[in-house]
Amino acid sequence: AALTRLVQLGYPFQYSQEKFLGKARQAWWALNLLLRLRLSKLAPALFHPQIFTLVQNPALRYTEILARANVTTRNLQLAAVALLAFAAALARGAVALRALVPL
Repeated sequence: AALTRLVQLGYPFQYSQEKFLGKARQAWWALNLLLRLRLSKLAPALFHPQIFTLVQNPALRYTEILARANVTTRNLQLAAVALLAFAAALARGAVALRALVPL
């Protein structure tokens, strides 16, 4: 079950089966790949590399790779919510940008 899910998440466009919206989804997947790789280097305790990278490590089991991918997805979602909340607070004026950046 883990291997099937890893193929769905890690290699969704390997057979070029989708024609409609395929290019947009491939671009989104590539952005996700680069984002995960970058964040895994900046904050390895919070973000793991993309599945494509993790499956190349023979010491990791497929279930462990899937668990790491799920943790990273959850952390990305939490980071997005936090950024949206911060942007909303800035827009409302609840957080003054001057208070965050000393002059």
